[in-house]
Amino acid sequence: MKRGRNFILALISFLAAMCAQGDPCQDPQKKDLKPEEIIQAFAAKETEFYGAWIQYTYRQIADIRVVSVNGVPTQEHMILVSEVVFRDDGTREVKSVQKRG
Repeated sequence: MKRGRNFILALISFLAAMCAQGDPCQDPQKKDLKPEEIIQAFAAKETEFYGAWIQYTYRQIADIRVVSVNGVPTQEHMILVSEVVFRDDGTREVKSVQKRG
């Protein structure tokens, strides 16, 4: 209990110190940006994120279980393993890698 209280007090002290200093993430020069500049900055980030997204792949596992009419699980199940790949044109392709039953 004492350890938790010390953590909370330390957290409150840290937050109070941060509030006293102001927001360090705010740059005074960035406050007077024009809407066009903000839009350009967003567009640049979106292009960067899209480039990373195109390279992204992941594996998806679905465990399908059968239940009886009264809701009791049975021993029957099937596991589907798929790889999700994004093509260069931005489309998503799901390839079935493995089926176990």
